Amino acid sequence: KMTNDNKCIYGMSIDFTSIMFDIETSREIKKFSNPCINSLPRINTAVTDLSDNILLFNGDLYCTRSQKLIHHFLKFEPHLFGNFMQFDQKILINSQLWDL
Repeated sequence: KMTNDNKCIYGMSIDFTSIMFDIETSREIKKFSNPCINSLPRINTAVTDLSDNILLFNGDLYCTRSQKLIHHFLKFEPHLFGNFMQFDQKILINSQLWDL
């Protein structure tokens, strides 16, 4: 997943950590991981809000500036897809709509 300013890209490591890379320098900038993972994803995508300040990855919501976990959404299905909606004030995860 590219950031909205097209300067960085998110990838996933073998241990299911999301890593932000700088495209120009090819260097790792930040890592996002939840040490309390209760289930591993089968299919997952990284999604950011319009300002690239919030990352949704593997059911976890992170602040991209502080790299802190904001909220963990329970996984009821092995496939987890999410999108930010309505000016980034809501998140649609599978068929559930969450207010931020």
